[in-house]
Amino acid sequence: MTNSNWAVFRTLLHQVGWRRALGLTLMKALRRVLAPHFQFHYSQTGEDLVLDFLKRRYIGDSRALTYVDVGCHDPRRISSTYLQYLAGASGVCVDMDPKHARPFRSERPRDVFVCAAVSDSIAKVTVHEFASSEVNTINSHQAVEWAKRWVPTGTREMESVTLYELLQESTPGRAFDLLHLDVEGQELQVLRGANLDVFRPGIVICEIHGIDLSSTMSNPVVEFLSEKRFSMVAYATMNGYFVCEELRDRFDR
Repeated sequence: MTNSNWAVFRTLLHQVGWRRALGLTLMKALRRVLAPHFQFHYSQTGEDLVLDFLKRRYIGDSRALTYVDVGCHDPRRISSTYLQYLAGASGVCVDMDPKHARPFRSERPRDVFVCAAVSDSIAKVTVHEFASSEVNTINSHQAVEWAKRWVPTGTREMESVTLYELLQESTPGRAFDLLHLDVEGQELQVLRGANLDVFRPGIVICEIHGIDLSSTMSNPVVEFLSEKRFSMVAYATMNGYFVCEELRDRFDR
């Protein structure tokens, strides 16, 4: 093992344990030989690569990212934050499905996993579940649309919480760099309950379906974040990328 590979292994060893560290180190070493321009990513549509670019531009490489990942799903598969976790990042990961709790605590021990349904109020909600659990939702209108594409497997009841209340309990007084939302049609409600004047991330990544790119401000999620002084700096596939005005004033103007 070369010095550079050994350095990668030692770094990953503290992140993911020796077995995964060895596997990732070998993959990285083979990549340098067989495909030197290839980049690993774990997200569904490259969100983690766009995030890495925004992190380097607006936050820098001098420290690891902190995040809140709502609708996190699996600790690795189609994860937008796992690439940053491998680089030393950590944060709070939230999902409605309790089956993800054990894998997160095993594979991402630096993260805090919270099983919760997040909305803009405390209320009883119905979780609509599908064979592809990444599209589970408490948004009844979205559930009707998803039932045309994925197989429904049932419903169950939960009590929703606001993101503000959840963060007060899990990260009292702690700032974070990234808010990532993948909540299947519930984005606006989660944002309304986040209190972005108190918990103010530098970067927001938000899944937005059906956006008209010729008139982005007509979208209620974009409009809400603009009112909270977040500018959309990119949109790709189904995700909007927003940066708070404080960071943009420092780096873009």
